[in-house]
Amino acid sequence: MEAQVLQAIQDYQLVPAGSRVLVAVSGGADSVALLHLLHSFSSRLNFSLLVAHLDHGLRPDSLSDAVFVARLCRDLGLPAVFLYCNIAQRAGTSAAGLEEAGRNVRYAFLQQTARRYGCKRIALAHHRNDQAETVLMRLLRGSAVSGLAAMRPRSERLIRPLLGVSRSQIEAYLKEQSRPWVEDDSNTDRCFLRNRIRHDVLPFLDELWPQLDVRLATLAGRVAEEEDYWDGEVDRWLRCCDGGSVLSATQITLPLKPLLGLHPALRNRVLRRVGGMIANHPSPMLARHYSVLIRFLEEAPVQAELNLPGIWVAKRYDELLLRSTAPKPFPDYQLQIEGAGRYLLPDGCCLLVEPASVATGDCARGIDLYGPTLQWPLTVRTFQPGDRLAPQGMRGHKKVKMLFQELRIPLEERSRVPLLFSGEQLLWVVGIRRSRLACPPRDGRDGEAVWRVDFQPAFSGS
Repeated sequence: MEAQVLQAIQDYQLVPAGSRVLVAVSGGADSVALLHLLHSFSSRLNFSLLVAHLDHGLRPDSLSDAVFVARLCRDLGLPAVFLYCNIAQRAGTSAAGLEEAGRNVRYAFLQQTARRYGCKRIALAHHRNDQAETVLMRLLRGSAVSGLAAMRPRSERLIRPLLGVSRSQIEAYLKEQSRPWVEDDSNTDRCFLRNRIRHDVLPFLDELWPQLDVRLATLAGRVAEEEDYWDGEVDRWLRCCDGGSVLSATQITLPLKPLLGLHPALRNRVLRRVGGMIANHPSPMLARHYSVLIRFLEEAPVQAELNLPGIWVAKRYDELLLRSTAPKPFPDYQLQIEGAGRYLLPDGCCLLVEPASVATGDCARGIDLYGPTLQWPLTVRTFQPGDRLAPQGMRGHKKVKMLFQELRIPLEERSRVPLLFSGEQLLWVVGIRRSRLACPPRDGRDGEAVWRVDFQPAFSGS
């Protein structure tokens, strides 16, 4: 087994020379064997070790496990970091179950400790039987195909040198070396799904298909190879997709038509990738949530929203937006314009109002208003349902909402468009369309009564 584990470390390049490795040690057979093996290889492969032990506080005698690990580290001359956390209490104050809460705390502790002490790798003691259990559990839960890749020998900072060896090999190694370990009684508690899989389901299936753990682990390896290929395809599409994708720390924007045109195998993986990026890892999204997301893409109207675990999703005409939470609505405001001046709006934009000797003509950033028809003070405010405009060049009125729809302005952007009023009359949907009201005479008469209103975007330098 020593040769097998050493070969895995070298084949998968699990430990860089000169690095420090954080080893998660519970005191059980798997982690104790991992620690002894890594300790025996450390001089030859030029790396150092730091041990991390988390006391979950789930058993009255859990402190004895910490004492065992402390003595083991003392005998090996290795430094160690210990943490106590009442996992049952933590699970009771969150939506997570006991297993999930324990896993979240454990990984957070290991990642924080690794960063604090400069450890480039975190070694976990998962082995082939754990891999088989994970594959079977994901099958039963209806995992996507990519989920059957299960655990990898290396996942970013995490490494699993024992993934190719069995539990029986590990225990035989420890007995041969006369290495003691502690037994965790919770590993036999059938209230946990993994324990029922381990002690009831897999032994039953193994009678029908001997060496089932090898078969399932082999399946995971084959799926992992294919997922490596698909990961490359996802990367390529995100870089080169028609219309471009925009990935930022707070929002991911994808072109909707090219996304819907993908083969489902690639499209689903793109969605899982960006979903995981937004919701953080591990993502709370399950296979059923992605099924809802795909149906939303295909069936929802052009402006629609969807809340999923850890993700807010919105269709905005030709784009798909993904965020961890819905964007905060832009606050309503109403500002009075008493006369000439520079009026700052809440988003940093401003309106510059000044008298003009002659009309200069309308454009997207400015309009001319005929003074004698104005009712002062003018008002600039946010859009409200029911607002109507008498568009220049048209008879009658049009709802501002319809104007927004025709111009395909996203819902969250509509409240940012200022509306300029004279009394109850809407004069200008700023930057978009002006009213036929308050236009200066075409013959140039009363030029001294013209007012110029210019819109200046935020940080325009004007």
